[in-house]
Amino acid sequence: MTNTALKNQLYKTIQAIDDNTLLKAVYTILKSNISPQKNIEPMNELEFYDRNTKSQKDIKKGNLITQTEMKKKFAK
Repeated sequence: MTNTALKNQLYKTIQAIDDNTLLKAVYTILKSNISPQKNIEPMNELEFYDRNTKSQKDIKKGNLITQTEMKKKFAK
C-alpha cells in the first residue's frame, strides 16, 4: 500500500470513530511519532546578504561537498 493510500485509509478510519477517548488515544500515538518541528524564522535582509557573500567565497575557494557526502552527513 502506498503512503497516499495508507493516509487516505487512516483518514477514513479516523473519520468513522465516534468515541472521544479513542480519538484522543489515536491522536496521542500519532503525535508522539512525529518529530518536533523546529521554530524556523526567516532571515532578515542583512542575514541573507551575509550568508550569500559567505557562500560565494566558499564556492570560489572550492569549499564544496557532493550530494552523496551531504546525504551521509545528515543521515547521522
